[in-house]
Amino acid sequence: MVEFLKFYCLVVAPLLSTFLISFAYVPQIVQNIRTKSVRDLSLGFWVLINAFIVNMIANALYLFLTAPNGLGYLLTEVANGVLAFTVLCQILYYRKKEVAK
Repeated sequence: MVEFLKFYCLVVAPLLSTFLISFAYVPQIVQNIRTKSVRDLSLGFWVLINAFIVNMIANALYLFLTAPNGLGYLLTEVANGVLAFTVLCQILYYRKKEVAK
């Protein structure tokens, strides 16, 4: 039982988290593309989220390089970072287009 729990916590849970966090961002990204509007999204929030994720990626990279089974955590944080950065870029792009109108 202990080995199963260890395997789940160190391998399955991080990979499952990667898929879940990816799924969580997709509806927002799709809505931004479909409506071409990000008026109700907070730029400050997404800047801070991206700053947080950059630090989490640094932590995950360190753990990946120094500890066994750190790959799941690193993949989760990189996926989180790519998707959060996508939303931030959408905010900057669509707001710039709205100002230009």
